[in-house]
Amino acid sequence: MVPRLNVFDSPANSQDDIIQSRPIDLTGKAHERFVTVTALLYLTDPVRAPEEIPRLVCFDIFDFKDNAEELGFRTWVRNLPLLASLDAGSHFAQFIPHVQWASRGRWMYSEHLERLFGLEDGTLPSWLKYVYKLGRYFAATKAMLKLAVKQRSIFVGIRIEAIEAPKPENFSLGTQREPLLTMLKKIAPSDPEALREKLGQTWLTTDPETKLRRACKLTLVVHAEMQLLSFYDHRPHLTPRLLFMGTSKKACYLCNEFMSRHPLNIGVSASHQKIYPAWMSPPCHASVRKQQKARLWELSRHLEQAAVRDLETRLGIRRPMTMDSTAGPSLTTTGTISSGFWSRDSNLGELETDEESASFITQSMKSTSVQEDGVEM
Repeated sequence: MVPRLNVFDSPANSQDDIIQSRPIDLTGKAHERFVTVTALLYLTDPVRAPEEIPRLVCFDIFDFKDNAEELGFRTWVRNLPLLASLDAGSHFAQFIPHVQWASRGRWMYSEHLERLFGLEDGTLPSWLKYVYKLGRYFAATKAMLKLAVKQRSIFVGIRIEAIEAPKPENFSLGTQREPLLTMLKKIAPSDPEALREKLGQTWLTTDPETKLRRACKLTLVVHAEMQLLSFYDHRPHLTPRLLFMGTSKKACYLCNEFMSRHPLNIGVSASHQKIYPAWMSPPCHASVRKQQKARLWELSRHLEQAAVRDLETRLGIRRPMTMDSTAGPSLTTTGTISSGFWSRDSNLGELETDEESASFITQSMKSTSVQEDGVEM
């Protein structure tokens, strides 16, 4: 029994086929149990909950002295309301005109922005971190071009292939009256009703059942790391020799746990350890379904054990929120790649390590895996 598996209608005909899957709910109860435990972990341990980014509001242009830099900043800042007007679900093409603009904000006007909009505790507002992150995409593109010029041999014969993401799936709990109590009876049977009451106190609610039910009303998605693993599961002949995955964000808790159980053992730079209840397992063809099933079931057992441990030892403890990605700071202050990783090849070790070049290593625009024959994105 596993949370959910997806299978292909037919095997891939060639290595160029884009993964197309038809979701089949093999074990609905097990899937419901998996998501419920994930949501329980999410609600119990706040550090694993992703930060919500508030919508940016429009503001008036400030009165600056008429020197060239401040006039340039005044022109730059007029684009903020236009960026703020985009919906979260906007097509990526709508963000492309803003990428170089955001890069100027990060590298040219950060002093102005942080002086005007920095919070009293010295931190930056979430919307400004978003602008910085968008600017990183421009730096990553420049770094890629510079690397291609300096290390031509690495890029000879490389192919860049987009992997189409599986369609999201809607999920909600079934018709159970008390899904939280039902789950607690399974994973912590000693005194589930007392534990439910304690959870209600921690969550500041007199109705923890409704709290959990609302947390489980989700649109499930397959994360980029899982899409890449699925790609190589179905195309083992393309497995790269350099088993490292570059990502625009640190891996989440569930991706990190799943990857640690995968036989490829592909490394990532870091994991921010947040839980996303909307996480969904990657597509799965019949040829690898048995292995996938075993890994997912092992992950399910691990999550239940983690939930029991957190309920017993860490319930109510609040910890500082961690960042999903660096969103601007240099690799020297935020990087987590092993110091010896990129020095295994003498040519790679000779690359300059300025901030733009270093950002390419950990701030790729999408999850990527570099191999001799090509680059899968």
